[in-house]
Amino acid sequence: MLVNPGSPYIISNNKVYYKTAGDAKMLLADAEPDIFKTISYSRESCEYRDYGKDDKNVYFKNIKVEGADAK
Repeated sequence: MLVNPGSPYIISNNKVYYKTAGDAKMLLADAEPDIFKTISYSRESCEYRDYGKDDKNVYFKNIKVEGADAK
């Protein structure tokens, strides 16, 4: 299941993955699948497409952004 249409984030088997352009899936080990979402995705401009978050962490692609406020 895609987190939202056009998003590179996928939820599968109760885990969150980042899907690369080459279709590889990279696990976001600490991400909460029930509340994970893409941040500020715009289909028209594709801005911020590779950012996602749950209630505790912010991610850029498959990398946790240390010090970022998820709120």
